[in-house]
Amino acid sequence: MTPPVPPGNAFEEGGSLSGILHALIEKADLCAREAGYPPLALRDEYHRHMTMLIAQGYAQTFGANVAYPQFVLHTGTLFPWGAPNHDTVYKFAPVEDHCHYLISGRKGTESLSTVMVRKGGANVGRMHGAPLLDVDIADLPGGPSDEFEFMLSPSKPSDYAGAWFEMPSGATGLVSRHVTELPEQSDGTICVQRLDAGQASCFMKGDAARAHMDNLCGFVSELNSFLIAHMQKLRANCLNQLVSERFREQGGIAKQLYFQGAWEIEPDEALIIESAMPSKVGYWSVQLLDAFFAGIDPVCHFTAYNGRQVEPDSDGHVRFVVSLEDPGIANWLEPAGWKQGGMMWRWHDADHYPQPIVRKVPVAKLKDELPRDVSMLEPGQREVLRAARIRQYQSRRRL
Repeated sequence: MTPPVPPGNAFEEGGSLSGILHALIEKADLCAREAGYPPLALRDEYHRHMTMLIAQGYAQTFGANVAYPQFVLHTGTLFPWGAPNHDTVYKFAPVEDHCHYLISGRKGTESLSTVMVRKGGANVGRMHGAPLLDVDIADLPGGPSDEFEFMLSPSKPSDYAGAWFEMPSGATGLVSRHVTELPEQSDGTICVQRLDAGQASCFMKGDAARAHMDNLCGFVSELNSFLIAHMQKLRANCLNQLVSERFREQGGIAKQLYFQGAWEIEPDEALIIESAMPSKVGYWSVQLLDAFFAGIDPVCHFTAYNGRQVEPDSDGHVRFVVSLEDPGIANWLEPAGWKQGGMMWRWHDADHYPQPIVRKVPVAKLKDELPRDVSMLEPGQREVLRAARIRQYQSRRRL
């Protein structure tokens, strides 16, 4: 049996971990009460969402040493805050704008692979901010499976002959993206090395540990407040519709146009999401989000699709159906138990950006609202597709 902590023990000085976490959740509850969102019925899910943000905060504060940076897990399947694309593996590394870094790796066969330099981030106690520089790995010398390398620094060393990019002032982090659409594609590798790092201990003294905890709490509180306010805005202004957004202040890709909105349906209702197709598009996807603007498990559920996973209808338009129960339509967006949330459509590097249209219809009249030749699934086919989906997405290294 563990003996009780005696009075005056050092663990009581300066506040306890439980006290810090309690204060963080209390602040989140206050945010919800003042905003009037989420409703009380979602309180337990809200606390799960907060736990996810805390876990993400740990990875990017305590798990990411700015003196010896390495890429750690960013938003994505495990930490799905902020509507991460289901086909993207995101990673984060902390940097300082006065230092020299060598970024290297091996190219894969991704549809998209980039490194973004940003300001903000959990490592400085803020939510991630605007991009300062985008590097497209495909533009670097070499083809698939070839190694690549570039330097990122305030000035280019005279003895370095490779690719070089100027480190933007105010930069505090790197975010890498690897996007694949098909099972046969492979992710490339990427690593970061700080060239002017001094000696740094992995043991944190009190002041350093407290500073990291303060940054974690600041990141979680600011990001949560943003997500709650963002969902309120979507529900107030674009419920069951999609509106365009660039998201440049939150790290959106320059070549990408996003369409976002909120959704809510009853068991006897369905949404039809429909769009014309660009003549040329590098990548596109559609996804459902939960009530906190977070992705819903895309591995075991059909909560998102990319353009290689669907076929347009005979009129050239592509259509998806959102309904609580499987309607048998091939392009079913599965809410996986949610009755409300957000939604996102991405067009990347297209010759034009069609506006997706959302219509709410009774489930009983769903087939009347769709083309007669809309693709349907045979009994049992959904689970065959689900098994293939699980294999595809679990096979990617996400941790």
